[in-house]
Amino acid sequence: MEIQTLFLAMKALGIGLATLIGGVTVYERDLVKYSYERSQETGAHTQEFPIVIPQELPSMQAIAQEIAKYVDPAQFMFGGSTSEHQCSKKCTPKICTHSRFIEEQNAQRSDEDRMAQPTDARYKMNWYDNYKNYIDDAVRGMYLRDLRFSIEWALVQPEGPESWDEAVLDHYADLFITCLKKKVRPLVCLHHYTDPNWFFHEKKGFTKIENVQYFVDYCTKVYEHIMKKVAANKDALNALQRMGARQPMWATFNAPAGYVFRVHRQEPLDKKLTGLGLIAEAIKNTCEATVQVSKSLKARFADMSFPVAIQMPQVGFLKNGLQVDAQPSRVSALSRTFANLGDQMRHEAIYNFFTTGVFNARHVYHENKDAVGSIDFVGLNYYANKKLHLLNTVPATTDEKRLTDGGYHSYPEGMYRAIVELHEKMIKPIEETTSKELPMFVAENGIATMNDAQRARFYHEHLYVIMKANQDGYKVRGYLPWTLFDNYEWPALKNNTERNYGIFAVTNDGKHLTLKPGSDILNIFGTALRAIR
Repeated sequence: MEIQTLFLAMKALGIGLATLIGGVTVYERDLVKYSYERSQETGAHTQEFPIVIPQELPSMQAIAQEIAKYVDPAQFMFGGSTSEHQCSKKCTPKICTHSRFIEEQNAQRSDEDRMAQPTDARYKMNWYDNYKNYIDDAVRGMYLRDLRFSIEWALVQPEGPESWDEAVLDHYADLFITCLKKKVRPLVCLHHYTDPNWFFHEKKGFTKIENVQYFVDYCTKVYEHIMKKVAANKDALNALQRMGARQPMWATFNAPAGYVFRVHRQEPLDKKLTGLGLIAEAIKNTCEATVQVSKSLKARFADMSFPVAIQMPQVGFLKNGLQVDAQPSRVSALSRTFANLGDQMRHEAIYNFFTTGVFNARHVYHENKDAVGSIDFVGLNYYANKKLHLLNTVPATTDEKRLTDGGYHSYPEGMYRAIVELHEKMIKPIEETTSKELPMFVAENGIATMNDAQRARFYHEHLYVIMKANQDGYKVRGYLPWTLFDNYEWPALKNNTERNYGIFAVTNDGKHLTLKPGSDILNIFGTALRAIR
């Protein structure tokens, strides 16, 4: 009742929540009801410390052996994650939303305050041109078995919905085939935070339901082009068959809600496309796009004539598991209310859509019963949590918990919370409704640090959490840390610092990768997993 009492007092004083958050219209009755219901929930996904991380952790060998009791070690996903925009130097302001946004920002800034671009000389990575070397180095360095990489939509369709760059499509087909031949399962992410300029600035992006078809057409074209190249390549086709159950995976979006909040709220690419209503509309449309892409890829698969039997495409998406917790204080109830507002759209509305077929948030209502059972897997992106005091992020107060990435707090216990929440609110209901398994794995998790001891501890703690989750009945089928190698990280408007998330460092010539001492613990885990029969 604490939150309800608070809002009644606010209304009696004539203070509306819209006043408190910069004039954005928020319907208080809905928010009070939602906040009150959230405050009544119990369970491991709402507890701040549901497990205890021991100071003396089990060995990597022991963790691998324990995980193997619950997940077939031959099927456990293990590798790394990348993003084309952040790992290559191909995106330019002419074709890509994020590069254009940075260029526009820099036009208003001094040289000292300039925001970074991935094309800057200080970034050594060159994934687009050197992916074969990088994959070889990663296979040797950490027993890479699974690789998540993204397709850059702006490179595939640089000029508009009728423009297709066949050379770029051939490049991605070769990358896909290279993975197969090296016994590395590809997880293809079709959208990772960036859009072609024409789609966002001319068509208004995912704020328009009619624009979903552009995305469906693009995804279908990419899938068809790659799989035709595979079918025409005898060695690639044989390699795909030899992978057995470890079939390629197709993710529609990397963290759709995170993408929408970033481009429409945190760093708006177009000031006319901001506001919570438009954010809810865009999140709804990315959810609908996932359903339509899944249907389209499977229909295209059925129409294609493969010379051998291969599996129907497995389609899903990757979901952020960031927790925003209220900092204990005299206004913690109000802080919790602000946190719940974002939680409603980032998490609950998405869970509801894929479990019931109904999306309902911020007075945006949409129904598609085909959503239930439309996805074949879900990946969890989890790094840390944030503490909120009213609308302000509270920085970590100890070196042990402080990360170089803004207000994030090192919080491995939170990954357990995120796993349980995803299981209880999405995976379990879908499995009960459809009677089919919905695999979950960790698709992103990493630390930006130059301290190798801190990096090693971070990986060790989070693999321990995966072990504990499996022991407690929440099956986690893989671990793909962010990121495979040091890359370009999105610069914040007020924090343009360099952040080194890479498992590997990139050599000065940009052609090879070297395993960091703090990442050797992943090599130990991969070796142990490989040895289990």
